[in-house]
Amino acid sequence: MLSEHENFIWFQIRNASTRYEPRPLIEDAAAEAHTSRENDDAASFYSLTAAGYSGKVCVEKLPDTPSGPSAPGVVREADRLVGNMRLLVESTGETVLEVVSFMVRAAPGDSAPEGSNIGQPSGQLIRIRIQRSTMHRWEDGGQQMTRTVCCMDIGAFLAIKSPARWYADICDLLERRSDCAVLHVNVQAQIQEIDD
Repeated sequence: MLSEHENFIWFQIRNASTRYEPRPLIEDAAAEAHTSRENDDAASFYSLTAAGYSGKVCVEKLPDTPSGPSAPGVVREADRLVGNMRLLVESTGETVLEVVSFMVRAAPGDSAPEGSNIGQPSGQLIRIRIQRSTMHRWEDGGQQMTRTVCCMDIGAFLAIKSPARWYADICDLLERRSDCAVLHVNVQAQIQEIDD
């Protein structure tokens, strides 16, 4: 999910001194290899919502661009993400969000939105990229896949302040507030071969 000009960034872990990593029930490499605690599924975030309409209706309603007054590109991306997710959580189907935070060198003359964390000496801009993949399901058994990638300054993302579960989960993962988020990030870092 990163280009060659983008560098992965870790956010500072919250409550690092109180993190709990439980010991395995059986300290045996073969036994641990067959438990699910350390695999991707066990470390993932899930939420279920009641569907109000079919996935087919949702596909027809998905906005390619946000409605409302025109705004800077980073705000438009945040609006598009929120608009898409508002529709998706009420329709039949399954949505997977993949998230990466990264730094990119700010172009000369770039003005960053407040909270976007341009480091004055280095001119680095912190951004977030969210790739959404949804398998929409119809009542007649049909289905359709849709994908969207939203990329925005971290300040624009944090300004969303949505009460939605998907948003709270992403914020938890970014800041690694919960033990589950720490485990998820650690598992993903191992899969992606990312060092501290």
